[in-house]
Amino acid sequence: MDIGPRHLIKWGIAGWTFLFVLITYFLIHDYEAIEQLIFNNNTQVLLSFIFLFLSSGIILGNIIYHISIALGFVVWSNSKKHFKDDWDLNHNLMNHPKGKEIQNLYRSRLGNVLVVNALLFSLLLSFITLVIFCFTIAISKSILLLMAIVLGLILIVLANLLFLQNTLRYFVKRINSGF
Repeated sequence: MDIGPRHLIKWGIAGWTFLFVLITYFLIHDYEAIEQLIFNNNTQVLLSFIFLFLSSGIILGNIIYHISIALGFVVWSNSKKHFKDDWDLNHNLMNHPKGKEIQNLYRSRLGNVLVVNALLFSLLLSFITLVIFCFTIAISKSILLLMAIVLGLILIVLANLLFLQNTLRYFVKRINSGF
């Protein structure tokens, strides 16, 4: 598998989102500790923090991405039907004169659905983590505002996911009907 910057960013978005929400929670809860870490005059500490955030975000995002695929395609949908439909679609495209270009469009649209699905899963995981933190660490009006923002983002990303899924379904339907 060829792993390039595109994959790292694709995985990183979900992980960085989750980490950003957690850091924001602790920034609200214990500003002084986070301030000492982030606004430290020691460049090495700041660079280490940035490197740790970026690298762990990619690793965590990769895990979130694969869990969201597993839940989305294996648990919540009929995976056998999906694989058969995908096989039929690719078979139809191989016999079409512009099949390679259309197949690239299909992969791009499917990739968009998978990335937005991972982002939604990351936001849901962030919200659940915030709820757990509220019961186990601390809750305040600012933290409730953060939870409301995350909930709003969940609704926006869910609407985008539904739009992208419907667009992909229509695209596949048109391909299967012979364009």
